[in-house]
Amino acid sequence: MKKILENIKHPRQEHKRRQAERQERWQGEQQQGESSQVRPPSLTSGDFEREFAAQNANRDSLDSNRSIPRYMLHTTSKSNADNIAQTGLQTSYGGQEGGLSRKRGDQKYVENSQGVVHGTPSRRIADAYADYAGEDRAFIGFRNVHPESTQRDRDSRASYSISKSIPHKQVVPVRPEKVAEGDTGVPIYP
Repeated sequence: MKKILENIKHPRQEHKRRQAERQERWQGEQQQGESSQVRPPSLTSGDFEREFAAQNANRDSLDSNRSIPRYMLHTTSKSNADNIAQTGLQTSYGGQEGGLSRKRGDQKYVENSQGVVHGTPSRRIADAYADYAGEDRAFIGFRNVHPESTQRDRDSRASYSISKSIPHKQVVPVRPEKVAEGDTGVPIYP
């Protein structure tokens, strides 16, 4: 029985193990003289689901002691989701007409959305923002390849603003039912 329990890992343990494995691989590549700009491989839906769950288990607020999440959700409309799949999440679209920041109806939020990509590690927050899209809702999962350009969103307790675009190879569509699974009842706004 003890041996079986040793093989069961908590999602955070598994996430930390994978992080250490990637770090070791990157350091090995550096020592062999390979490029320091190692691009992560294209993101798949399965990879996103596993990594997102391991990293963000019931994460509905931002803890200053935790690192910036690598895997996040972005809420958009179905028509925008098709474009995002082709071009990635572009900062130039932040705060533009047709986006959810405009549909929210808060001018300060629209201004804060210009020139950034919004993302959240919280399924509940992503689902709450989808209410602004109504039936036209869609979700994009992405790997944040720019943690150095990421900061807490001024307008939400559980979101981030990223000041660099996310390449299309780092985004995947996420089924709405997968997002809805994360409802925990935590308030969204401070």
